[in-house]
Amino acid sequence: MTTKKEKEPPIGIVVESHGSFYKVQWGDSLIQAVLRGKFRKEKQRTTNPVVVGDYVELRMEKGQGVIQKILPRKNELARPSSGGKKVHVIAANLDQALIVTSPKEPKVSFGLVDRILVACQAFEIPPVIWVNKTDLASPEELEEYQQVYHLTGFPLYFGSARTKDGLEDLKQVLSNKVTLFVGPSGVGKSTLLNALEPGLHLRTGEVSSSTHKGKHTTTYTSLLRLSFGGYVVDSPGMREFELPPIPKEELAYYFPEMVEMLGQCKFNNCQHLSEPGCAMHKWLEEKKIHPKRYKSYCNMLESLENIEN
Repeated sequence: MTTKKEKEPPIGIVVESHGSFYKVQWGDSLIQAVLRGKFRKEKQRTTNPVVVGDYVELRMEKGQGVIQKILPRKNELARPSSGGKKVHVIAANLDQALIVTSPKEPKVSFGLVDRILVACQAFEIPPVIWVNKTDLASPEELEEYQQVYHLTGFPLYFGSARTKDGLEDLKQVLSNKVTLFVGPSGVGKSTLLNALEPGLHLRTGEVSSSTHKGKHTTTYTSLLRLSFGGYVVDSPGMREFELPPIPKEELAYYFPEMVEMLGQCKFNNCQHLSEPGCAMHKWLEEKKIHPKRYKSYCNMLESLENIEN
């Protein structure tokens, strides 16, 4: 990612977001900046009008940057806020998203991975799946990931931050791209980044022995430069991921292995549940979609119906 630099007005890229202030890379300078008052007063569709990855116009006032304008984004990844009326944007101007998951400590549900996959596609951000902590998993657990995702076409990689297995392949995936690391707490995103780039010295956490879920260690979103080329957006982990407002009639199109089936149902408005003449039963019998993926589809369809109602 190259930082745009012009004499008038200066343009930088947001590399850290702390809620009330931001850090902006402008050429070789790292500037602490605040948001111009008009942005805070305007009615916003998001909880955070400025995010990591944004290109912004700056004005310097008393040694501090003031963000005057946010340049148009090529994309963004967002999820509904906890209140539900606005969206929370995680990051902007991304080349891809690396969905970090783990089969153990914690065992991440396929449903959560699938929700993030749908969101990435909805926002036109190519997803890549990285299965971490392979040193803790059995061959059967790793094979299950292959079985669940091999028909989707999504790139799928396996490795371990602890043993460094698979890291050279991952470097090739990340090289010269802006990649969002996204996934639940405890899967080892910070440990993985430290293994890829030892100079980062990111704080790492552990998995709770009582809940078997990860504890938050990354508390704010930041853009990190990789020495082998490219950037990573490191974001706090999440324990759930709400879907963007996708029309329920379109959900099946975000499951690549279902697309070929869609024209084979008796009714055009088939939701692929238990309707007469639905091709899904045959699709499952012929193992053209994994049952866990179909379960994710059904659960998401129910979630979207609840949102509409």
